[in-house]
Amino acid sequence: CAFVVAQPMSICQSFYPLLLKSLAFNEAQIGPLLALRPVGTALAMLFLARAVGSSNAFTLALVSSGAVAGGLFAAPMFAELFPAALIVFALGVGSALLMLYYQMLCTDATDPSMRGTALAFAGAGWSLSHLCAPLLMGFIIEWRDIATAFSIWGFVMLGLLVALALIKQWA
Repeated sequence: CAFVVAQPMSICQSFYPLLLKSLAFNEAQIGPLLALRPVGTALAMLFLARAVGSSNAFTLALVSSGAVAGGLFAAPMFAELFPAALIVFALGVGSALLMLYYQMLCTDATDPSMRGTALAFAGAGWSLSHLCAPLLMGFIIEWRDIATAFSIWGFVMLGLLVALALIKQWA
């Protein structure tokens, strides 16, 4: 979860501006577009905080993972301002519930004496995301192009969504 949660931030701080530039957006548009990601995250957290403790929390976490995967996959397909803005906003919304979900899951699944360790271990995915995503996307871009990199990375996030569902079932 933490790895997927950090993807929108990792990508928006590395290759998303380059993608937008390749789609003919100018600098005056790129900054405000990228600002929509944290706006989406903050608004979603306000509305979704109640859902984390509900019986639908895992389903919402999968939907959120799907929003991240779909947003990354679809990003190169939209060169118009409004659809591009919706995708960036959706990336922020998609990461919001997952952020709450993995933290609450660690809290609920551990003894209070081990909670800090569990949160640190789970949060390591966040750091790995910031390390891996830009590096691997850079390799894909050198191999192909930026649009292909976003599509492939969207499929990687879809694979992690499937893994999340299987791990939850197993756990």
